[in-house]
Amino acid sequence: MWLKHIILIILFFLLAVLQISFFVHLNLFGVTPSLVFILFFLISFFNNKKDEVVGIAYAIFAGLILSIFSGGYKYFGGFSLILIFMYLLLKKVQNTLSEKKDRYPMLYFLPLFLIWVAVFEIIQNNFIFESTLIFRIIYGLFFAIAGYYIFRSNYVQKV
Repeated sequence: MWLKHIILIILFFLLAVLQISFFVHLNLFGVTPSLVFILFFLISFFNNKKDEVVGIAYAIFAGLILSIFSGGYKYFGGFSLILIFMYLLLKKVQNTLSEKKDRYPMLYFLPLFLIWVAVFEIIQNNFIFESTLIFRIIYGLFFAIAGYYIFRSNYVQKV
């Protein structure tokens, strides 16, 4: 049980380093994917309803990693507050949608990811809509879909 959490925490750190060192050179129209946010969203999407404290802990940790490595937000820990709010809101939306007992969770994953990444990027840029937002979403969506299938096959079955 604890091994999974340790691996995910190390993965947060490695993705942050990868994002600021390697993907800076592989940008698309000057945009790099937010790998830490994508991992956080995947964990939040696949997290059990009863593990809400664990999800909030991941939100705090991911927010601190983003604050340390990006410095894009005004206040240290601001990303943590944003991610906690986004996690709780995502769980509320998922609870509402899960009452319908769908067989195709990808149909919920894609629009939720698109909305959440757009909101996150707009908040990160101090509520300024940039022209590169669509490229950030598309670039992030590529990694999110790949992560979705990896998480679905590995993370969900072991929980």
